[in-house]
Amino acid sequence: MTKIRAVLGFEYRGYIKSKSFVITTIIFVAVILILSQVPRFMGAFQGIGTIIGGGEKQSALVILYGEAENDVFVKALDPKVFAVAAGGMYEWTIDKRSSYATESQVQTVDGDSYQESGKDATDPQKLISDGKYDIVMEYDGGKDYKLYGKGQDFMLSTLPMMLDPVLTNAARSVKMTGMTTEQQAEVKNVLDTTVAGEVRTVGGGDAQSNYWLAYVMLYVLFMSIMLYGQFIVNAVINEKSSKMMELLVTSANPIELMFGKVFGVGMAAFTQIGAIVVAVAASFALNFDTWENQIPEFKEILSQMNLSVGLFVFFILFFVVGYFLYAFICAAVGSTASRVEDAGSVSTLPMMLATASFIVSLVSMQNVDAAYVHVLSFIPFFSPWIMFARLCMASATFSEAAIALAILVAAVIFFGWLSAKIYRVGVMMYGKPMKLVSVVKAALRS
Repeated sequence: MTKIRAVLGFEYRGYIKSKSFVITTIIFVAVILILSQVPRFMGAFQGIGTIIGGGEKQSALVILYGEAENDVFVKALDPKVFAVAAGGMYEWTIDKRSSYATESQVQTVDGDSYQESGKDATDPQKLISDGKYDIVMEYDGGKDYKLYGKGQDFMLSTLPMMLDPVLTNAARSVKMTGMTTEQQAEVKNVLDTTVAGEVRTVGGGDAQSNYWLAYVMLYVLFMSIMLYGQFIVNAVINEKSSKMMELLVTSANPIELMFGKVFGVGMAAFTQIGAIVVAVAASFALNFDTWENQIPEFKEILSQMNLSVGLFVFFILFFVVGYFLYAFICAAVGSTASRVEDAGSVSTLPMMLATASFIVSLVSMQNVDAAYVHVLSFIPFFSPWIMFARLCMASATFSEAAIALAILVAAVIFFGWLSAKIYRVGVMMYGKPMKLVSVVKAALRS
């Protein structure tokens, strides 16, 4: 155990002091801090845009024809009502006309086509092409209206969905002008009658609200295995290729070397991940008000998250134990190669296994109650991802998660023992990469 601690300390100090480790950590933290300022930059650019002539609201014109000149109708279509309905994106103007001009329901303007139309200055296409308005609506008080805008306006296709309720309420107001107060109240009561459902979850979890929580855990574990697992493979191969292994085995046996190396790289990985988590937490604390002001949905998303102490504890346990399962496999396959050029080929097996598990876990999140998902959540290679996803999405209990974790710990012990035997045989063999099956057989005989 003393030698394992010595190797662990040596590997850990070597990694955290290396330039690549320090630079990548600084880059990760800097990127997080910069990204956390995006809403603040958005607010600043909006203010600058207003000063230099950009970022102002687009202009919109509503042309009312015929019956739409009804005073009740005009009052119901106040520009402020349109502004609220369209999310404050446009500055609305109401204009009354006596003739109706166009035929199509929604048209886009492309350049100078209005020049050949022969229409007068009230033509919506001409008003838009001349730059007087960005949006023009024509409405005569009937059941439909015409909406014109430039083809590059991404809001154009969504505007009818926002404006339909406003015009519907205005049309209803016109239709009810001849009714008595009692009749209007009765009709309004009928129109306002709606049925709404309320969803309540049973079992202390909410699949929809915790979906992204599970996704983040899956992605973080996957990236950690892909990145730091490759570090272990490269470290083992570098020691063999530099002939350092002969010196190392004189002071510690291969098993102690492997466990020390795996735990040392693991501690370095957790140190870097910890720095990233601290950066995220600090950015979150410092910029919470800005995110809440610039992104209205931000607070709602957070309020829906159901992160309990139990989930957090299982997150840490599944992450740590799942990482070491793949780390031991990476150390074993790394010992079968002698050249750095072979690192990619020998690490294919654990990386493909991790990738397959990650993809299967993403697919399983769409149907966490499926029979195959329940089975896979207890298989060690899949359980770090799938069981935690089931736990987040209320498909598993803490007792089931504890059973899966116990099986995972047993698998880590087994693969740690098997990897140590493979490592002991592999580190003393040089030349071309050996077949893993042959190394396993030799390790089991030793």
